[in-house]
Amino acid sequence: MQSNVNIEIQEQRDSEQLAVDCNKRKALIDILNSDDYDPNNPEKLLGVDWCDRKQTKIRAKYYIGLKWIKERESFLYVSPKINNLDFMTMFMHCFDNDCRDVSSKLGRIYSIDFNAAPIKIDTAQSILTPMLVVHFLKLTEQIVKKGLKFNYIQREENLCSKIKGKVLLSQTLKRNYSTGRSDRTMCRYQDYSIDCIENRILKKTLLFINRFINIYNDISCSADLKKMTIYCLGAMTTINDELPLQTMKQFKINPLYKEYAEALKVAQLILRRFSYDIEHIDKESEKSLPPFWIDMSLLFELYVYSKLKSAYKHQIDHHISTYGNEIDFVKYDEKVIIDAKYIPLWENNVHHDNVRQLSGYARNTALRKKITKIDCDETTIIDCLIIYPHKDGIDRFPEEILIKKEMEIGTYLKFHKLSIKLPTKSNAKQSNRDRRFAVLQTAATEE
Repeated sequence: MQSNVNIEIQEQRDSEQLAVDCNKRKALIDILNSDDYDPNNPEKLLGVDWCDRKQTKIRAKYYIGLKWIKERESFLYVSPKINNLDFMTMFMHCFDNDCRDVSSKLGRIYSIDFNAAPIKIDTAQSILTPMLVVHFLKLTEQIVKKGLKFNYIQREENLCSKIKGKVLLSQTLKRNYSTGRSDRTMCRYQDYSIDCIENRILKKTLLFINRFINIYNDISCSADLKKMTIYCLGAMTTINDELPLQTMKQFKINPLYKEYAEALKVAQLILRRFSYDIEHIDKESEKSLPPFWIDMSLLFELYVYSKLKSAYKHQIDHHISTYGNEIDFVKYDEKVIIDAKYIPLWENNVHHDNVRQLSGYARNTALRKKITKIDCDETTIIDCLIIYPHKDGIDRFPEEILIKKEMEIGTYLKFHKLSIKLPTKSNAKQSNRDRRFAVLQTAATEE
């Protein structure tokens, strides 16, 4: 039987026993013994799992979020292992490179359960809504830059001395002939217009976001988000934002337009987040959240990829795979295998499981051929690099040459490690300035 204890824990920094009191430990054991436990889907329990085969130690790794233990009675909240982590800046960085592969994975970083009752919690960081806002604005900004789509919409109009489309006989008789206006005809017709349902939903969501940013103007990147919102709304001045509630709820997304499909999917999440009512956005709205999870390891991986791509362009490739083996990144000019590990303790420790994993990739003949572009000699050792987060890590990768002698791990041949600094709320403003400078520099180079 599950305990009615609210559990608030921090995502672990290591693989040792999770430090909690007896009541919380008992409640976590109850969760792991429940039907919800599925080792193949760790997100279901926010990464809470056994960390040994004897099932005596508990861990909480790689996922953060909120989940009901027993609905409306007790919940589980897992906060990030890195204090004051600026999720929004990390998420925005992932959009800096126009890569379709990354864009498609950003939607898999988080999940929200709107079918469950919201959870009231005062101590939770404002994470969920800001992440949805950043995701939607970045997608919508891309759409606006490419140009808003036109689509056929159905209109009904009382036309004078002409007919268009289908004549609505019953309405014409009641509305016009009964009042002596025989010169008018009610018609229903298709109009090819920018004022289509898809664009109306985008504009409606932008208005919700505009209110959210005005109320929560202390969140990181608020100035950038405000500019993006104004920019997108400026392109939609001729679009109506009036939509029936039923249309917003039941609208089917057409997968043919991929950019629109992603943006509309996030738009529906935002509208549902506030129950389709803009008046629900207030100072108390972030204290009542639907159950959700965020995959921190995937967010970190895509953040690192964005940084690598900015520094080394086409020399970096993402997710090279063969026969069940998949590498995070490859840098072709240096012939190095790179893996992103969301493990800050790599700073002072060597995690031998990670070393064995990358060493196995470096010995796979098919992967070696893809990396080196030739059938390299069996005695050739391919460099391996672990990238991990740390407060004293680098802000950006060095130009041209990534691997340096001082990065090598002494106990392993041609095995290296490198720490990268993640944006925190204290350094978010400086990070945003650096990111904008890097984007402008890239644009100037391309010109």
